[in-house]
Amino acid sequence: MSLYILQYYPSSGDSIFDYFCVAIIIVFFIGLLIYILIIRQGAAGKKTVRVQQPVQQKQEPDRRCPNCGRAIPFDANICPYCKRDFEK
Repeated sequence: MSLYILQYYPSSGDSIFDYFCVAIIIVFFIGLLIYILIIRQGAAGKKTVRVQQPVQQKQEPDRRCPNCGRAIPFDANICPYCKRDFEK
């Protein structure tokens, strides 16, 4: 871009510094425009989706062993901890 502007410098009476500053400003705004249009738009299209895991309620078993007091499954016939038989 700067070279393109400097190509026309000899034909005008302005200083080279003026053309160089204009070239830098133009390149900055073109870069900013590209960033806004391409990079930011591309990032907006790729939204991350957060999936919330359902909170699992720890279910208490419906009964406790009368011998050891630990929680046991409802359908257990024998306590898995103290081996007491509930069928008796």
